[in-house]
Amino acid sequence: MFGQQNQMTPGGYPGQPSWQQDPWTSFTDEFLPKVLEHPRTWSVYIPGGSGNELNINTIGLATTINIPKFLNGPSPLKISPGYIFNFWNGPTGPTFDLPAQAYSSYLAFDHITDPSKRSGLESNFTVGFYSDYKNTSSNGLRLTGKLLGWSRLNKYTVAKFGVEYFDRLDIKLLPAFGLYMNPNDDMKLDLYFPKTKLAHRLRINNYDAWGYIGAELGGGSWAIDRANGMKDQADVNDVRAFFGIEWMGSSQVTGFLDLGYVFNREIVYRSSTPNLDLSDAMMLRFGFAF
Repeated sequence: MFGQQNQMTPGGYPGQPSWQQDPWTSFTDEFLPKVLEHPRTWSVYIPGGSGNELNINTIGLATTINIPKFLNGPSPLKISPGYIFNFWNGPTGPTFDLPAQAYSSYLAFDHITDPSKRSGLESNFTVGFYSDYKNTSSNGLRLTGKLLGWSRLNKYTVAKFGVEYFDRLDIKLLPAFGLYMNPNDDMKLDLYFPKTKLAHRLRINNYDAWGYIGAELGGGSWAIDRANGMKDQADVNDVRAFFGIEWMGSSQVTGFLDLGYVFNREIVYRSSTPNLDLSDAMMLRFGFAF
Protein backbone atom coordinates (compact mmCIF):
# COMPACT_ATOMS: atom_id res chain seq x y z
CA MET A 1 0.00 0.00 0.00
CA PHE A 2 1.12 3.48 -0.67
CA GLY A 3 1.58 6.00 2.13
CA GLN A 4 3.82 8.78 3.30
CA GLN A 5 7.50 8.00 3.64
CA ASN A 6 10.82 9.78 3.88
CA GLN A 7 13.09 6.85 3.19
CA MET A 8 12.35 4.30 0.50
CA THR A 9 12.55 0.62 1.35
CA PRO A 10 13.85 -1.90 -1.17
CA GLY A 11 10.59 -3.77 -1.49
CA GLY A 12 8.65 -0.62 -2.19
CA TYR A 13 6.68 -0.79 1.06
CA PRO A 14 6.24 2.71 2.46
CA GLY A 15 5.88 3.75 6.06
CA GLN A 16 2.51 4.62 7.51
CA PRO A 17 1.10 8.17 7.62
CA SER A 18 0.42 9.96 10.90
CA TRP A 19 -3.29 9.54 11.43
CA GLN A 20 -5.33 11.78 13.69
CA GLN A 21 -5.84 10.40 17.17
CA ASP A 22 -9.26 8.84 17.73
CA PRO A 23 -10.47 5.65 19.46
CA TRP A 24 -10.00 3.51 16.35
CA THR A 25 -6.47 4.82 15.87
CA SER A 26 -5.67 4.12 19.51
CA PHE A 27 -6.94 0.57 19.12
CA THR A 28 -4.84 0.00 16.01
CA ASP A 29 -1.77 1.62 17.58
CA GLU A 30 -1.96 -0.42 20.78
CA PHE A 31 -3.17 -3.79 19.48
CA LEU A 32 -3.12 -4.40 15.76
CA PRO A 33 0.55 -3.55 15.03
CA LYS A 34 1.60 -6.01 17.74
CA VAL A 35 -0.41 -8.84 16.23
CA LEU A 36 -1.99 -7.99 12.89
CA GLU A 37 -1.11 -5.69 10.02
CA HIS A 38 -3.72 -4.59 7.55
CA PRO A 39 -6.59 -7.09 7.83
CA ARG A 40 -7.92 -6.83 4.29
CA THR A 41 -10.55 -7.99 1.86
CA TRP A 42 -10.82 -7.64 -1.90
CA SER A 43 -12.93 -8.70 -4.85
CA VAL A 44 -12.23 -9.23 -8.56
CA TYR A 45 -14.88 -9.49 -11.27
CA ILE A 46 -14.06 -10.50 -14.87
CA PRO A 47 -17.18 -11.06 -16.99
CA GLY A 48 -17.27 -13.76 -19.65
CA GLY A 49 -19.59 -14.44 -22.54
CA SER A 50 -21.63 -17.55 -23.29
CA GLY A 51 -20.40 -20.91 -24.54
CA ASN A 52 -16.71 -21.68 -24.10
CA GLU A 53 -16.03 -18.56 -22.04
CA LEU A 54 -15.34 -17.97 -18.36
CA ASN A 55 -16.93 -15.54 -15.92
CA ILE A 56 -14.77 -15.01 -12.79
CA ASN A 57 -15.86 -13.61 -9.43
CA THR A 58 -13.25 -13.73 -6.67
CA ILE A 59 -13.43 -12.71 -2.99
CA GLY A 60 -10.31 -12.76 -0.83
CA LEU A 61 -9.54 -12.32 2.88
CA ALA A 62 -6.09 -11.97 4.43
CA THR A 63 -4.09 -10.42 7.24
CA THR A 64 -0.45 -10.29 8.33
CA ILE A 65 1.28 -11.27 11.57
CA ASN A 66 4.61 -9.57 12.29
CA ILE A 67 7.54 -11.24 14.03
CA PRO A 68 9.87 -8.30 14.79
CA LYS A 69 13.66 -8.31 14.43
CA PHE A 70 13.71 -11.59 12.53
CA LEU A 71 17.17 -13.22 12.61
CA ASN A 72 18.28 -10.34 14.87
CA GLY A 73 17.83 -7.88 12.00
CA PRO A 74 15.76 -4.68 11.91
CA SER A 75 13.08 -6.08 9.57
CA PRO A 76 10.19 -8.30 10.69
CA LEU A 77 9.18 -11.63 9.26
CA LYS A 78 5.68 -11.12 7.86
CA ILE A 79 3.41 -14.17 8.02
CA SER A 80 0.21 -13.74 6.01
CA PRO A 81 -2.63 -16.28 6.10
CA GLY A 82 -5.25 -15.84 3.40
CA TYR A 83 -8.33 -17.46 1.93
CA ILE A 84 -9.85 -16.86 -1.51
CA PHE A 85 -13.25 -17.90 -2.86
CA ASN A 86 -13.25 -18.39 -6.64
CA PHE A 87 -16.66 -18.49 -8.32
CA TRP A 88 -16.66 -19.57 -11.98
CA ASN A 89 -19.39 -19.60 -14.59
CA GLY A 90 -18.30 -21.53 -17.70
CA PRO A 91 -16.96 -22.80 -19.90
CA THR A 92 -19.78 -25.05 -21.06
CA GLY A 93 -19.70 -28.01 -23.39
CA PRO A 94 -18.57 -31.64 -23.47
CA THR A 95 -14.86 -30.88 -23.90
CA PHE A 96 -14.08 -27.97 -21.57
CA ASP A 97 -15.46 -27.47 -18.07
CA LEU A 98 -14.59 -26.08 -14.66
CA PRO A 99 -16.40 -26.51 -11.34
CA ALA A 100 -18.63 -23.70 -10.14
CA GLN A 101 -16.36 -22.99 -7.15
CA ALA A 102 -12.74 -23.47 -6.17
CA TYR A 103 -10.83 -22.28 -3.13
CA SER A 104 -7.36 -20.97 -2.36
CA SER A 105 -5.96 -21.21 1.17
CA TYR A 106 -2.37 -20.15 1.76
CA LEU A 107 0.25 -19.07 4.25
CA ALA A 108 2.85 -16.60 2.97
CA PHE A 109 6.20 -15.68 4.54
CA ASP A 110 7.88 -12.39 3.51
CA HIS A 111 11.16 -10.87 4.61
CA ILE A 112 13.45 -8.05 3.49
CA THR A 113 16.95 -7.70 4.88
CA ASP A 114 18.16 -4.45 6.46
CA PRO A 115 16.83 -1.64 4.20
CA SER A 116 19.49 0.77 5.46
CA LYS A 117 22.21 -1.25 3.72
CA ARG A 118 23.33 -0.73 0.14
CA SER A 119 22.22 -4.23 -0.89
CA GLY A 120 20.31 -7.20 0.41
CA LEU A 121 17.64 -9.81 -0.25
CA GLU A 122 13.86 -9.80 -0.58
CA SER A 123 12.10 -13.15 -0.29
CA ASN A 124 8.68 -14.73 -0.27
CA PHE A 125 7.70 -18.33 0.36
CA THR A 126 4.05 -19.35 0.12
CA VAL A 127 2.54 -22.75 0.79
CA GLY A 128 -1.08 -23.24 -0.19
CA PHE A 129 -3.82 -25.68 -1.05
CA TYR A 130 -5.81 -24.80 -4.17
CA SER A 131 -8.76 -27.05 -4.94
CA ASP A 132 -12.50 -27.42 -5.43
CA TYR A 133 -12.34 -29.66 -2.29
CA LYS A 134 -13.68 -32.58 -4.32
CA ASN A 135 -10.24 -33.24 -5.72
CA THR A 136 -7.99 -33.36 -2.65
CA SER A 137 -4.99 -34.90 -4.39
CA SER A 138 -1.45 -33.58 -4.07
CA ASN A 139 -1.99 -31.54 -7.24
CA GLY A 140 -3.77 -28.99 -5.07
CA LEU A 141 -0.69 -28.45 -2.89
CA ARG A 142 1.50 -25.77 -4.45
CA LEU A 143 4.63 -23.96 -3.31
CA THR A 144 5.24 -20.51 -4.75
CA GLY A 145 7.55 -17.63 -3.97
CA LYS A 146 10.32 -15.32 -5.05
CA LEU A 147 13.92 -14.58 -4.27
CA LEU A 148 15.30 -11.18 -5.25
CA GLY A 149 18.59 -9.47 -4.72
CA TRP A 150 18.42 -5.70 -4.45
CA SER A 151 21.01 -2.97 -4.66
CA ARG A 152 20.57 0.71 -3.86
CA LEU A 153 21.84 2.69 -6.86
CA ASN A 154 21.21 6.09 -5.28
CA LYS A 155 18.98 7.66 -2.63
CA TYR A 156 15.83 7.16 -4.68
CA THR A 157 16.52 4.11 -6.85
CA VAL A 158 16.78 0.42 -6.01
CA ALA A 159 17.54 -2.28 -8.58
CA LYS A 160 15.92 -5.69 -8.06
CA PHE A 161 16.80 -8.95 -9.78
CA GLY A 162 16.01 -12.63 -9.21
CA VAL A 163 13.25 -15.17 -9.91
CA GLU A 164 9.58 -15.77 -9.15
CA TYR A 165 8.25 -19.31 -8.89
CA PHE A 166 4.57 -19.83 -9.80
CA ASP A 167 4.31 -23.65 -9.77
CA ARG A 168 1.62 -23.77 -12.47
CA LEU A 169 1.26 -26.32 -15.25
CA ASP A 170 2.54 -23.99 -17.99
CA ILE A 171 4.22 -21.27 -15.93
CA LYS A 172 6.78 -22.61 -13.49
CA LEU A 173 9.58 -20.08 -13.13
CA LEU A 174 10.00 -16.54 -14.49
CA PRO A 175 12.93 -14.12 -14.27
CA ALA A 176 12.16 -11.10 -12.11
CA PHE A 177 13.94 -7.77 -12.48
CA GLY A 178 13.41 -4.04 -12.48
CA LEU A 179 13.85 -0.71 -10.74
CA TYR A 180 11.95 0.81 -7.84
CA MET A 181 12.19 4.60 -7.88
CA ASN A 182 10.88 7.20 -5.45
CA PRO A 183 12.12 10.46 -7.04
CA ASN A 184 9.92 12.63 -4.79
CA ASP A 185 7.19 12.35 -2.17
CA ASP A 186 4.50 12.37 -4.86
CA MET A 187 5.76 9.68 -7.21
CA LYS A 188 6.58 5.98 -6.94
CA LEU A 189 7.66 3.95 -9.95
CA ASP A 190 7.90 0.16 -9.63
CA LEU A 191 9.29 -0.73 -13.07
CA TYR A 192 9.37 -4.44 -12.40
CA PHE A 193 8.65 -7.64 -14.32
CA PRO A 194 6.32 -9.53 -13.87
CA LYS A 195 4.31 -6.87 -11.98
CA THR A 196 4.61 -3.16 -12.78
CA LYS A 197 2.95 -0.21 -11.03
CA LEU A 198 3.44 3.53 -11.54
CA ALA A 199 1.76 5.80 -8.99
CA HIS A 200 1.35 9.53 -8.37
CA ARG A 201 -0.09 11.23 -5.30
CA LEU A 202 -3.46 12.99 -5.59
CA ARG A 203 -4.77 15.60 -3.16
CA ILE A 204 -8.48 15.00 -2.50
CA ASN A 205 -9.89 16.92 0.49
CA ASN A 206 -8.80 15.06 3.66
CA TYR A 207 -7.80 11.91 1.83
CA ASP A 208 -4.27 10.95 0.94
CA ALA A 209 -4.86 9.32 -2.44
CA TRP A 210 -2.74 7.79 -5.19
CA GLY A 211 -3.63 7.31 -8.84
CA TYR A 212 -1.78 4.56 -10.69
CA ILE A 213 -1.45 2.38 -13.75
CA GLY A 214 -0.01 -1.12 -13.84
CA ALA A 215 0.18 -4.55 -15.41
CA GLU A 216 0.57 -8.03 -13.95
CA LEU A 217 0.28 -11.76 -14.53
CA GLY A 218 -3.06 -12.99 -13.21
CA GLY A 219 -4.80 -16.29 -12.65
CA GLY A 220 -3.82 -19.40 -10.73
CA SER A 221 -3.96 -23.21 -10.66
CA TRP A 222 -6.40 -25.58 -8.92
CA ALA A 223 -7.00 -29.31 -8.49
CA ILE A 224 -10.52 -30.00 -9.78
CA ASP A 225 -13.09 -32.68 -10.48
CA ARG A 226 -14.25 -32.59 -14.10
CA ALA A 227 -17.92 -32.94 -15.04
CA ASN A 228 -17.30 -36.57 -16.07
CA GLY A 229 -15.78 -37.37 -12.66
CA MET A 230 -12.14 -37.33 -13.82
CA LYS A 231 -9.53 -35.88 -11.45
CA ASP A 232 -7.66 -33.04 -13.15
CA GLN A 233 -5.78 -29.80 -12.59
CA ALA A 234 -6.49 -26.53 -14.38
CA ASP A 235 -4.55 -23.30 -14.79
CA VAL A 236 -6.48 -20.11 -15.47
CA ASN A 237 -3.90 -17.74 -16.96
CA ASP A 238 -4.20 -14.13 -18.06
CA VAL A 239 -2.42 -10.78 -18.24
CA ARG A 240 -4.03 -7.74 -16.62
CA ALA A 241 -3.46 -4.07 -17.48
CA PHE A 242 -5.23 -1.65 -15.16
CA PHE A 243 -5.56 1.84 -13.79
CA GLY A 244 -6.97 2.80 -10.43
CA ILE A 245 -6.98 4.88 -7.30
CA GLU A 246 -6.06 4.09 -3.69
CA TRP A 247 -7.10 6.34 -0.85
CA MET A 248 -6.38 6.61 2.87
CA GLY A 249 -8.70 8.35 5.31
CA SER A 250 -8.34 9.64 8.84
CA SER A 251 -9.82 6.42 10.30
CA GLN A 252 -6.83 4.47 8.93
CA VAL A 253 -8.98 2.56 6.45
CA THR A 254 -7.42 2.17 3.02
CA GLY A 255 -9.46 1.42 -0.07
CA PHE A 256 -8.70 0.90 -3.73
CA LEU A 257 -10.63 0.64 -6.99
CA ASP A 258 -9.20 -0.70 -10.27
CA LEU A 259 -10.54 -0.90 -13.79
CA GLY A 260 -8.63 -3.13 -16.17
CA TYR A 261 -8.37 -4.99 -19.43
CA VAL A 262 -7.61 -8.72 -19.31
CA PHE A 263 -6.00 -10.46 -22.29
CA ASN A 264 -3.99 -13.58 -23.19
CA ARG A 265 -6.65 -15.53 -21.31
CA GLU A 266 -6.51 -19.32 -21.40
CA ILE A 267 -7.38 -22.47 -19.50
CA VAL A 268 -4.67 -25.15 -19.37
CA TYR A 269 -5.50 -28.70 -18.22
CA ARG A 270 -3.12 -31.29 -16.80
CA SER A 271 -5.01 -33.99 -18.71
CA SER A 272 -4.96 -34.45 -22.49
CA THR A 273 -7.74 -31.86 -22.86
CA PRO A 274 -6.42 -29.17 -25.24
CA ASN A 275 -5.85 -25.64 -24.01
CA LEU A 276 -8.82 -23.30 -24.33
CA ASP A 277 -8.26 -19.70 -25.44
CA LEU A 278 -10.70 -17.21 -23.93
CA SER A 279 -11.87 -13.85 -25.20
CA ASP A 280 -10.42 -10.64 -23.79
CA ALA A 281 -12.50 -9.04 -21.04
CA MET A 282 -12.76 -6.07 -18.73
CA MET A 283 -11.91 -6.27 -15.00
CA LEU A 284 -13.33 -4.56 -11.92
CA ARG A 285 -11.30 -4.92 -8.73
CA PHE A 286 -11.71 -3.24 -5.35
CA GLY A 287 -10.78 -3.80 -1.73
CA PHE A 288 -10.28 -2.41 1.77
CA ALA A 289 -7.61 -2.71 4.44
CA PHE A 290 -7.95 -1.71 8.11
